[in-house]
Amino acid sequence: MKLAIPFALLLFLAACATPYSYRFQVTDPGVVLGQSPRGDVVEDADVKAEVTVVETRSSNGAEASHELRLSLGNKTDDVMQVRWTEVLLVDPNGASRSVRPDQDLGGFKPGESQGNQLNPFVVPAHGAAALAYDGKIFELQVPIIVRKQRKQYGFHFMAHVSKAD
Repeated sequence: MKLAIPFALLLFLAACATPYSYRFQVTDPGVVLGQSPRGDVVEDADVKAEVTVVETRSSNGAEASHELRLSLGNKTDDVMQVRWTEVLLVDPNGASRSVRPDQDLGGFKPGESQGNQLNPFVVPAHGAAALAYDGKIFELQVPIIVRKQRKQYGFHFMAHVSKAD
């Protein structure tokens, strides 16, 4: 009996310490998965968007960081302005937080594209907290000035969580 409690505790601690890996997939209507080598593509008459989340694991595989990248193409006949400093990430629980761009790139002309890495993008890497995100949807809210009108774009992506290799 004395052995059962420590063994159960050991199993519990091992489950909490299990590292998990994430894969994200854009879920918006009309998405073309893997169309771009950089990510999934969503587009309308004005904007072509590529959304990518890249996971990088530490050398021992125990820790992971994630890079959220957004590239936008201007399909209009006018200058477009992404309001990079106003971009929000909404997690599956409805909590929103600002994600900061690497740089505020200003406006871009018809036919041009802009890309940015948005930070921080943090998800739990271990145990039940990581598993709770499996199958859950995140939303990236991106305000863009299109034809001198503010439009709010929402890009949705689902987390797929599995045990890290």
